[in-house]
Amino acid sequence: MNAQQLEILLIDDDEDSLLITQGLLAQVHDARYRLQWVGNYEAGLEALRRGGHDACLVDYRLGARDGLELLRQAQSEGCRTPIIMLTGQGEHAIDVQAMKAGAADYLAKEELDAARLERSLRFAIERQQLMARLEALASAEHRSRLELEQAHTELKKTYDELKRAQAQLIRTEKLSALGQLVAGVAHEINNPLAFVNNNMSVLQRDMQAVGEVLALYAKGNAALAEHDSALYQRIQECVEQMDLPYTLANFDQLLVRSISGLKRIQHLIKGLRDFARDAVVPAVQAEVDLNAEIEAALGLVQFKAEARQVVLETDLAPLPPVGCRPGRINQVVVNLAANAVEACAAGGKVIVQSRLGTNGVEIHVLDTGCGIDPSIMSKIFDPFFTTKPQGQGMGLGLSISHGIVAEHGGRFEVASSPGRGAHFVVYLPLTRPSLPELGASTTTTSARTDVDY
Repeated sequence: MNAQQLEILLIDDDEDSLLITQGLLAQVHDARYRLQWVGNYEAGLEALRRGGHDACLVDYRLGARDGLELLRQAQSEGCRTPIIMLTGQGEHAIDVQAMKAGAADYLAKEELDAARLERSLRFAIERQQLMARLEALASAEHRSRLELEQAHTELKKTYDELKRAQAQLIRTEKLSALGQLVAGVAHEINNPLAFVNNNMSVLQRDMQAVGEVLALYAKGNAALAEHDSALYQRIQECVEQMDLPYTLANFDQLLVRSISGLKRIQHLIKGLRDFARDAVVPAVQAEVDLNAEIEAALGLVQFKAEARQVVLETDLAPLPPVGCRPGRINQVVVNLAANAVEACAAGGKVIVQSRLGTNGVEIHVLDTGCGIDPSIMSKIFDPFFTTKPQGQGMGLGLSISHGIVAEHGGRFEVASSPGRGAHFVVYLPLTRPSLPELGASTTTTSARTDVDY
């Protein structure tokens, strides 16, 4: 070791040991030692607690309590100072115990000389310094590993956000293209539909008049038979062939049903045009009648329910105006209702409810379908997760819906068990001060298109 000031603590109840140790250290020429002496157990333990020593010499015999007990106590309290045990001749068993208890070395007083003392102190101090460096390296490695793990976590988070943003961008572009197509188709259907609907109303009015005229003509049948029996016979044959009384009696009902069907088509076209508007133009927040929006959204799902022979019912409670983007909320209702219908077999039922909650409004979608397996419950809002066959769903609907609800400051709850249907609840606040523009990236938006039970 280079010449340096080394602080050595001596714990020994015999003052002669102090003089002997000082004399031995004075014989060491290549190092300078400063020796501090304490003469009892308690003072020695307190000195070790304070620290500041490069090494410590502890006599085994300390009165009622011995140096081995002091060593163990210091070790249990986290003392880092290397401790060398001083023992008498023939106390080899104590030396072994001292080493097992964590002593840096042991020295027999009767055999002690300057060289042995210097070598023991030097090895103990160097070993402690080496251990400190190793611990520092281990600590640095641990910190590096934690930083690497944190960087990996951040990288994965960034990657996941990038995937969500990419999915959002793809969805926005697809919605925009689909919206333009739907808007064009809806416009082309709406124009002829308008005049067909008007003509049906005119036809209904005029057929009532035609029925009245035919009834008046029927009153002249006796006179016609008397003056022109051949014409009368031909008229009667036509009446019987077309079953004129039945036709006149049911013609009005045929027109009523036809007009009702045309109105349903008009309602569907309106829903498509609203969807196209929100898909092409950034949605604007407004105070809306949420029940009306739910009804409009379900109009787009009704055909699917009828095709699958599933009953689609509504149970809508009175609600105050809700601040939201109606087209986006419509999309959530359409996704949930369509998924619920697809989960049901023929004869199943889907109920869509609205309720006024404590802190906002609630939209409930309940079905009697197959339910959701617990093993996939945690994945249903993940982007691109789907249980449908390939080509029948991208697995984005629920994720998109989750993002829409989140950007409105709301949340989802789901309850389900296999074979007992599912119950989705959307909680929305009554007002939302500001919402990001459509297509803007948000950390809460995750995406998923069809929940696939």
